[in-house]
Amino acid sequence: MTFGTINAYDRRHNNEALAEAAAPSWERAFVDRHVALGASDGITPEAAQMAAVALGPLASEDSARVLDFCRKFLQLRGMGFQRAVVCGALVDAGLDIDAAVGTCLSLGRGP
Repeated sequence: MTFGTINAYDRRHNNEALAEAAAPSWERAFVDRHVALGASDGITPEAAQMAAVALGPLASEDSARVLDFCRKFLQLRGMGFQRAVVCGALVDAGLDIDAAVGTCLSLGRGP
C-alpha cells in the first residue's frame, strides 16, 4: 500500500467511526442489546458501537455476526491496533481475523 492509499483508508474508516457521534435511536438500542447479549464475553459499548457503524442497522437481525465482530474487534484492539483501523480491516476482511491482522500490520498501525 502506498502512503496515499493508507491515508484514504484511514479517512474512510475514521469517517465511519465519526458516524457514531450522531447515534440514531436504533443504534443506542443496538448497542444496549448486544452489550447485554455479550456480557459473558466482555463485549463493551465501544465494540458494539463499532459493530453498529460497520455492520449497520440490518445487522441487528444477526446477533451472532454482531457478537463475532465485537469479539474480534476486542481481540485486535487488545493487540494495540487503532479503533478505526480495526473496524475497517474487519469489514474489508469479511470478519476473517487472520486477514484483518494482516491488514492492520500492513498499515503499520499496530503494536
